[in-house]
Amino acid sequence: MSKSSIRTKSRRDSSIERSPYNESRKRKSSTSLYSYDDSDIAYRSAPEYLRRLMNTSNGNVTRTHSASEMNLNRLDSGNSKYKAQEDYYDEIQLLKKELKFVKDDNSNLRAKIRRLEEDNTRKCKEIDNLYDPNKNGDLRRTLANS
Repeated sequence: MSKSSIRTKSRRDSSIERSPYNESRKRKSSTSLYSYDDSDIAYRSAPEYLRRLMNTSNGNVTRTHSASEMNLNRLDSGNSKYKAQEDYYDEIQLLKKELKFVKDDNSNLRAKIRRLEEDNTRKCKEIDNLYDPNKNGDLRRTLANS
């Protein structure tokens, strides 16, 4: 017997059938509402770049790389969520400096407010003394003369 007479399917059809992630695999029983096998539903609902990542071998991605250093060909070209540690360190140092300046400014403003409140209370006392005719003799004399 020759090999061609034993094999009934083409090489391509048999490889597609053996593939765990093919989308053309139909469910064998017709009792369910779903027409596809449920075992690969998570794979079929994943975005394309995740599918490519799942199909790559583990030799391409090492555990020493951070997420920002991995070169994944993503379909969306938005801002990356991950930064290198050096970027975070620089950002932390800048935020510490900014926090120090804000604290200094806050203490200066508190001191200024305290001085203004003291000045305000002193001026209020002077105004009250001017309005009190019993304590101020000059005001009493001017009121009596007019």
